[in-house]
Amino acid sequence: MQRIKQVRKWSLWLLGAAAVTVMVWLSFQPKPIAVDTATVTKGRLVVTVNEDGRTRIKERYIISSPIGGRLSRISLEAGDAIEADTTLIAEVEPTNPILLDARTQKQAEAVIKVTKAAQERAAADLDRAKSADTYAKNEWKRHQDLFAEALISKAQYQQAEFQGQTTSAELKSATMAMKIAAYEHEQAQAALTHASGPNQSSGEHFKIYAPICGHALRILQESSVVVTPGTPLIELGDPADLEVIVDVLSSDAVKIKAGARVILEHWGGNEPLNGTVSRVEPAAFTKISALGVEEQRGWVVIDFTNTIEKRASLGDGFRIEPKIVIWEAPNVIRVPMGALFREGDAWTVFVLNAANVAKRHLVERGQSDGFETGIISGLAPGDTVIVHPSEHVKDEAFVKARD
Repeated sequence: MQRIKQVRKWSLWLLGAAAVTVMVWLSFQPKPIAVDTATVTKGRLVVTVNEDGRTRIKERYIISSPIGGRLSRISLEAGDAIEADTTLIAEVEPTNPILLDARTQKQAEAVIKVTKAAQERAAADLDRAKSADTYAKNEWKRHQDLFAEALISKAQYQQAEFQGQTTSAELKSATMAMKIAAYEHEQAQAALTHASGPNQSSGEHFKIYAPICGHALRILQESSVVVTPGTPLIELGDPADLEVIVDVLSSDAVKIKAGARVILEHWGGNEPLNGTVSRVEPAAFTKISALGVEEQRGWVVIDFTNTIEKRASLGDGFRIEPKIVIWEAPNVIRVPMGALFREGDAWTVFVLNAANVAKRHLVERGQSDGFETGIISGLAPGDTVIVHPSEHVKDEAFVKARD
């Protein structure tokens, strides 16, 4: 019985000593470093240039008074619809009803010659736009057939499609310019005839009609006042014919190509709109940033590809946020940008293995959208990387992922 008590006593002492030993050993073991982790994924990566932009009407026209006289009050208001050759824009009652002197006569005749030359130039531009549009449409049709037979790449087909859309827009613009040139020539002739003809002495009002279909954008002379020849009266345009302009850094402008896809966000609708870059203007300008830094920036012009119904509420000068796509790929190995850090000239990440040990991996970095970065080599989908590692995280460090 006494022997059993001694065995129990020694057993308790041994257990206590073992427990103390284990506790001392654990106290000297390194504690795991708490880290944030992310999983390497594979999917589409889209790199964009993001800036604030605004909408504007492509073709806008300021109608001026072709003669001097008293302008009657303009009854139109901003937003009113107009019809070409039907809607009365303004009426001018000629003042000082005397026949034109020789000098004024020559000036009026010179204006007619200028407007006639502008009309001929617009006609030549229209013929050139028609030829370019016909050629582009034929090329587009040919590329459609070749693409259907898998004889050309998708990029070649999209380039032909974009060229066809561009020449259509240019043809529309040239047609409108031709109408305006013809209208200005007719107005100049009518002004000379009215001022020097028999109606001149009667004080009959000279009537100005709308040259295009669209809407009144701004009334520049609302009240009845005396105007001189060339005084701006009203600004006209078609709010449905919109484009987007955005100024970007010149370093970003060189990366943007005509035909690039654009995602248009934060315009007020429930879904983003789509567009394409129609042109990147070649001349840059200097702009002072909000921080007082001089920046060289350039204008990028974007055409909508959505139907008018989807953007019917957009008007001239509305704010919009374009995302211009400069690079995209469907199957890219992606990691959060915060997982990468520099070691000399190389890019490095810490990969967490199954034993919760951090391993340093050298990687080859690809494109980045500012949030995620493409990895060309060094990682595989499913790997766990440490995001924003602190200076305590070293190679072979024991770590623990935060919840």
